Amino acid sequence: MAQIKRANLGVQQRLSCYYGFPERSRRRQAWDMIRDLRNMSSILWGIIGDFNDLLSQNDKQDLHPHPEWLCAGFQQIVGDCNLTNIPLEGHPFTWVKSRGTAHMIEERHDRSLANSDWLQLFPNSKLHNLRPILLCCDPLIHKQTKKGFKFENWWLKEAGVEEVISDGWLPEGSHNVTDRIASCASTVDRWNRGRIKHHNAERDSLRVTLEALCSSSNPANIAKYMATHNDYNKVLIRDDIY
Repeated sequence: MAQIKRANLGVQQRLSCYYGFPERSRRRQAWDMIRDLRNMSSILWGIIGDFNDLLSQNDKQDLHPHPEWLCAGFQQIVGDCNLTNIPLEGHPFTWVKSRGTAHMIEERHDRSLANSDWLQLFPNSKLHNLRPILLCCDPLIHKQTKKGFKFENWWLKEAGVEEVISDGWLPEGSHNVTDRIASCASTVDRWNRGRIKHHNAERDSLRVTLEALCSSSNPANIAKYMATHNDYNKVLIRDDIY
């Protein structure tokens, strides 16, 4: 659990990362845990994670309904703790079982909840189903500031970086070392911005493909989904390393 104080807002917030017990026999124990987290502090509170719980039948796509007592119990703890479910954007389900069969089940296990004080401060909070989920509390503000050149280790993993550096390094003769370094830095910086744009586009394209295929039962689409999912995980790992 993290407790955060943002200087520009002047208030403290608390964010709990939660994983609910998957066993139904321990569901009441899981609900008591949420209540205990609520009682730890009275400051602004958000909670995010895999709850292994459904708020309603709309959180499930299957022939068989979810037990009503489980939905009612989860609804009660959410209400008792003055929590509100933050809207999920993207595919409505975050968990799947038996993909590609006639018995495929999809459910929404992952979610983010927040108390009224949190939502008053962040009224536009949204949860994005990006596999993993991403909580956005307020718009990102990008300040245009001029940054000095900084070498990034991930460049070494990119094909063609040697050629980029070589092209940017001016030939000897009429250029001194300072000019050559400046030229090389400028060339690499332009290349870097292009690579970042390419990485973002690749990740977004894979995510769109996953969204389109995730509920399909067609064997060919399932095979494509699994291959795309594997590529998407590799991209996420790469971005995390970078």
